[in-house]
Amino acid sequence: MFLVSCSKNKKETINSKSKDSLEVYIKQSIDDNANKISSTNKALSIIKTINNDSVNRKKLLDISIDAYRNNNKLIFNNSAKKLIEISIEAKDSSILGQIYRYKGNFFKSNEINYDSSFIYYLKAEKIFRKLKDIDNLSSIYLNKSVVQYNIGDYVGADRTLTQTYKISKILNNDNKLYVTYTMMGIVSNELNDYDKSIDYYTRALKIVEKNKLFENFEKETCINNIGYVYQKKGSYFEAIKNYNLALSNTSIKDNAKELYSLLIDNLAYCKFKTNNQKDLPTLFYKSLLIRGKLNNNTLI
Repeated sequence: MFLVSCSKNKKETINSKSKDSLEVYIKQSIDDNANKISSTNKALSIIKTINNDSVNRKKLLDISIDAYRNNNKLIFNNSAKKLIEISIEAKDSSILGQIYRYKGNFFKSNEINYDSSFIYYLKAEKIFRKLKDIDNLSSIYLNKSVVQYNIGDYVGADRTLTQTYKISKILNNDNKLYVTYTMMGIVSNELNDYDKSIDYYTRALKIVEKNKLFENFEKETCINNIGYVYQKKGSYFEAIKNYNLALSNTSIKDNAKELYSLLIDNLAYCKFKTNNQKDLPTLFYKSLLIRGKLNNNTLI
């Protein structure tokens, strides 16, 4: 009994030191180019031997999330793998649901593997439904809808977004409602349901104005989205009105270059379609130049 107690205390001490070292090595694996490989390998060695307790599982979840956000694929994949293993062993459904969620996010955003992403979202959904964790469940539905949209399943995305909307209304979560309305507007536009799309974007705009969500030009983004729906349905004069309204915030030009390039490109197209040659083709060239500097081929 004495030997077991001694061994146990020694293991706890090593584990405590390891947790401190792990943070240092992970930080170096991101910031320190000279020691990146060495620090990553040391971090992975600690991750493999980490004790299975609630504190370490929470710590490993934080590490996985941080690695995901920093696109540190090696750390993320290994920490997530270990966390799934020990969470299943400990029957820690809450942590398991969270790491499945971030695995889904990883395959959606970092690896662009929508099949794998969808599978992990389904696993997370099953857990959060069982736990009746509707906040996390609404996030899963929202992310699932993005995957469905990206693969062209607009009807499926619309159904999933309806579930997100219902939960967000129950939670009275305006941030999620804003994102949900925006996605519903995008999906409805793809389904050529233009009136419904404009309605959803208008609801998103009202939330922006109510909560003063102006930091990332959410208001101008909503107005651009509304303008684009009018443009798509052939109501070019109404579209021009919206684009000019968004462009009336002159700070977009320097602080939201991607949005600015979209607005002037859309504006130029609508002017062309209405035989208004003012500022053409200058606006087209200007938009193209900005996009080239942003090095964003998807915009060109």
